[in-house]
Amino acid sequence: LARPHVFSWLFLLGAIWYAEKAPARFGFWQAVGIAGATALWANLHASFFFAPIIGLIYAAAHFIRPLIWNFDRASEFARARWFLLAAAAALAGCFVNPYGWKLHTHVVSYLMDSELLDRVAEYQSFNFHTAASAQILATLALAAMGGTLALTQKNVAHFLLAAMFSIAALRSARALPLVALLI
Repeated sequence: LARPHVFSWLFLLGAIWYAEKAPARFGFWQAVGIAGATALWANLHASFFFAPIIGLIYAAAHFIRPLIWNFDRASEFARARWFLLAAAAALAGCFVNPYGWKLHTHVVSYLMDSELLDRVAEYQSFNFHTAASAQILATLALAAMGGTLALTQKNVAHFLLAAMFSIAALRSARALPLVALLI
């Protein structure tokens, strides 16, 4: 059976890796690369919406850091701008698919259809009462501790990523592998 979500894990790992290694200046070729990778992601799996979200998380983190701690505002705001441009490039790239904007409305309507999501087991919360739940609990506990540690190290992006994926994993068992892979 085809399992395209496995490819989406690779794209998600690649997006976070790229965000961590982002170059200092945002140029035309970075925009083309980000848009192209997101277009490919959008044509493989519906989790493409993580690409602009990751850019927005890193932008928010760089915007927030000098407001909380003593960081150079100009350089942090420049990094925030870089990630906003990256998020915009990712958003533009995900429209390059055979369905255009209709793919986005389909994904949103699918994820907002509570009746459908109530019937699909992988979108249900994980049953923490099963005998094998200790490993899942340990993974989520490590993710929460890692997010807290990231915040104590003034790494807001890692904290926000840990919070987002941990909350998603508590709501849907489908997000548990993402916590294990990323956080």
